Amino acid sequence: MLRCVIEIVPFGREEDKRIIKTIYVANVSQCREISNYAVFVDQDPRGVKALNRTCSIRKHRRSDGALVLLKRIFTKLIKKEKDNELLERYAK
Repeated sequence: MLRCVIEIVPFGREEDKRIIKTIYVANVSQCREISNYAVFVDQDPRGVKALNRTCSIRKHRRSDGALVLLKRIFTKLIKKEKDNELLERYAK
């Protein structure tokens, strides 16, 4: 599992830091060379049988590395957030 913790550190003061988002990335294809991942935002999936994943990443080449995987995840999450904002805006 890959865990990405995003913190805000106001004015660089460590004593004031706080976590604003935690992203958990679980390999759901038994660590094959090309893998599929389940992504959970602010939900630790360890030890929990039924959680709704936030999104999925399919067919990621593990040799491309964690940063490429995170880029794909962030791209998908940002698109999902923008789509939700548009839906809310036009639903009013």
